[in-house]
Amino acid sequence: MVVFVGGRQSAKSEPALNAIGWTIDQAPAPIIVFLPSLEEVRKWERIKLQPMIDATPALARLVAAKKSRDEDASTGTFKRFAGGTLTIANAGSSKALQMISGRLLVCEELTEWPDDVGGRGHPFDQAVGRLDAWSERGVKIYCPSTPGLEGGCRISEMYEASDRRRYYVPCPHCGWFQVLGLDRLVIASKRVPYGATMTCRANGCVIEHHAKRGMLAKGVWLKTFPAADEADQAPDLTVSPEDVEQFRARQAHGLQPGFHVNQFYSPFRSWDDIAAKFLDIGDDYDRADNEKKRDFVTQALGEAYAAAGEAPDHERLYALRQPFPLGVVFKDAPYLTGFIDVQGNRFEYAVYGWGPDLGGRLIDYGTLPADTGRWADWAGLKAVLRRRYRGETGSSHRVDVWGIDTGYQTNLAYRFCRAHAGVMACDGRDGWRRAAIGTPSDVDVDDGGRKIRGGCKLWPIGTWPIKQTIYGALRQLLSGPGEDGRFPSGTILFPAALDLSFFKGLTAESLETVSDGGRTVRRWVKKAGQANEPLDTLVGCRALAEWAGVELMTAEQWQAMVAERFTVTSQPFDLFSLASPVQSGPEVTAGPEDDADEPAGFDACAAIVAQLGTETPTPPEAKS
Repeated sequence: MVVFVGGRQSAKSEPALNAIGWTIDQAPAPIIVFLPSLEEVRKWERIKLQPMIDATPALARLVAAKKSRDEDASTGTFKRFAGGTLTIANAGSSKALQMISGRLLVCEELTEWPDDVGGRGHPFDQAVGRLDAWSERGVKIYCPSTPGLEGGCRISEMYEASDRRRYYVPCPHCGWFQVLGLDRLVIASKRVPYGATMTCRANGCVIEHHAKRGMLAKGVWLKTFPAADEADQAPDLTVSPEDVEQFRARQAHGLQPGFHVNQFYSPFRSWDDIAAKFLDIGDDYDRADNEKKRDFVTQALGEAYAAAGEAPDHERLYALRQPFPLGVVFKDAPYLTGFIDVQGNRFEYAVYGWGPDLGGRLIDYGTLPADTGRWADWAGLKAVLRRRYRGETGSSHRVDVWGIDTGYQTNLAYRFCRAHAGVMACDGRDGWRRAAIGTPSDVDVDDGGRKIRGGCKLWPIGTWPIKQTIYGALRQLLSGPGEDGRFPSGTILFPAALDLSFFKGLTAESLETVSDGGRTVRRWVKKAGQANEPLDTLVGCRALAEWAGVELMTAEQWQAMVAERFTVTSQPFDLFSLASPVQSGPEVTAGPEDDADEPAGFDACAAIVAQLGTETPTPPEAKS
C-alpha cells in the first residue's frame, strides 16, 4: 500500500494513472478505482483516464473502444482489455463496494469518503476486501488524497503509520537539502506582485521562485519516520549534501511507503499564488479559525486542520451584541431560514437572515411552551410559520424555508412536515465527512393510526462540520471589525435583545480529543447540564442556507434579490429611534388565509435556483 498526502494540484493522480497504464500493458489484471462521488467518477474518467488512453498508442490498441450497443465494448466507467477490466466506481455506493474484485486498487481522495456505507463500516475497509481473491498473487493499493480535519482524517492517520517520506530539495546557493514550508516563506509586499521568496533553512540564502524548477529536478525522497534507536536516526528538516545518500539508504523496517508534499513544490502554483491565499486569511493567522484558513491548511499546505477546540467566550459574545432589534430584516442578509428544535415541554425556534459568504444576522428567537407529545399542541407552530418580518425599508418578509429536528417526537414531527409544505424534516448526523444536508430518504408516517409508507422525506444534516464553521464565525465576531468598521465576511451578528443564557447555549459544546476504538478522534461534546438549543437551531438554519445554494449566488444575483425584496411599502424602519432596542420584539403579521400555513419554502428556493440557471428547486448534486 502506498499513501500520498498532498495539497491541491500536486500531481497526486499521476502515479495512479501510470500504475493503471502499466498494469493494462504489462501485467493485465482487474483494476478498481474508487472516488468519493458519482460526479467525481465521471469527471475523473473524462478528464484524466480517457485522455491518457487516447494519447498512448499501446493503451489505445489494448483498451476496447466505447460503443453504446456493443456488449464487448468499454463504457465511461467500465473499461475492457485483454486479461482484465478497469472499473471506476463511487465509494459511497454499497452496491459498488460488494460486486467487484481486483488486483490493483486506487482510492482517490479518501478524506471525502463517507464514514459508513450500507451499515458495513468505512468504505475503505470494504474496498480492500475486494482484493481478497488476488491476495496470494500480490496486490497493490494506492491512496492519494488531500487531508481533512485533525482527529478525523483517515489519510493523515495512514501517512503517520507509514515511513513518512518528504521531498528534500537543494538550495541553489549553498546546496543544503531541505523541506519547503510556510515557515520559510517571505512575502515582500501585501499587494500584487507579492515578491514571495523562500529563506534557506541552513544558511539563510534568499531563494527566488524561478529557481524552483531546478530544485525539484535535483530533489530526493527521504524517510522521516521516528528513529527506532540511536543507530537509526531520522533526518532533520535540513540535510547536508554529504549526508543525503546515508539517509536515502535508510531502511523502512517494514513500514509501508507514504509520501507528502505541499503546494510550494507544485509546478502548477507559484509562491505568489500561495502568498495571496495566505494574506486573504487575515492579519492574525495564528488565531484565525475559519473556512479560508481551513482551506489553506488542507489544500495548500497539505496538512490536517486542527480546529480550535475551546468554545468562544459567551460573555464576550454577549458584550458584542449589535444595536439592532429582533424582527427586522436588513439588506445585507435578505435570505431567511428558520429551524425548530423539539423538547419535551416546548418548541424552540430561530430565524436567521443570510447574505454573501453566508454572513448572517439573527432575526428571531423564541420558545413556544407545549406538550410536544400531544398532536394538538403542534398546531401552535402554525403562528410561527406564518410570521412576517419587517424590512429596514418597510418591506414585508417571510421565512424562505423552514426545517425541524425530528430526533425527538419523531413521528409527530414527520406528520407536521407532511402537513406543511416547505417544512423539511431533518435529522442531525455525527461525523466529519458529511454534507451540510445530504440525500433525503423516504420514511414511513403514522398518521393517527394510518401508516403511510414513504410519507415524508428525511434530510440528514452533517452537524460536526457546520458547528466548526459557526464557531469560526463567532471568533471572527470576537476579533472585532476592521479599519473600515466592517466585520470580516462570514461573520454572524446578534441583536441587543438577547440575554446571557442565549450565548451560553450557543457555546454549549466544545471540540475534544477522545479515544474511539483505539483511534484518537476529535468530536463535539456538550457541557454537562447546559442546554444547547441556540447552537442546534443555528446549525439547522445554516444547513438550510447551504442547501438552498445561497453561497453560490453572484453579486449581481444578490443585488437583484435585494431590489426585489426591499421595495418600500411603508415608512422605512429607523432602528436608532428606538428608546430601548433590548425591549424590541419581532413585528408579526399573519399572511393571507389561503396560504397562512405555508412558509415561503420551496417557492423562494425555486426563485434562487432559477437565477442560478437550474430548472428545479433541488440542491446541486455535489451538495448531497
